[in-house]
Amino acid sequence: MTKIFFEQQVFLLADTMHRVSATLLRRPVDRQDAMQNCLLKAWEKRNTLREESLFRPWLMRILVNECHTLLRKNRRLILTETMPETAVSPTDSSAVDMVMQLPEKIRLVVALYYMENAQVSEIAQILHIPSGTVKSRLSRGRQLLRGILEEEEA
Repeated sequence: MTKIFFEQQVFLLADTMHRVSATLLRRPVDRQDAMQNCLLKAWEKRNTLREESLFRPWLMRILVNECHTLLRKNRRLILTETMPETAVSPTDSSAVDMVMQLPEKIRLVVALYYMENAQVSEIAQILHIPSGTVKSRLSRGRQLLRGILEEEEA
């Protein structure tokens, strides 16, 4: 993999990386750390990627792993801030806010599918889960979103 290819792909996926990290991490500083760590690891391991066509799922898997690593580290920290930061959605739409209310496993699948237009097979690769699990989480996510919509209408 050439440096130019790597840079082009990272440039194209920058917004996607931000949105994916936003679905998992609440604090902007954590999102930035996860994305920087992801890019560093991807650059260091770029020669392990066998097919350049698989760059996107490969990079997203690294990012998800980095987000989970930060979540584990943050559980051990006691934050001294008195006001917790809320998740900043990539767009200020109510749809994104509703997705942010979903449980993490479902939220990530829904965000990748609907916001990033990832295919079920690609999501399965990124998350290292079977395609059937992706489909069931999408189904469950739709059910939960339907319930959230009904609550807001009431």
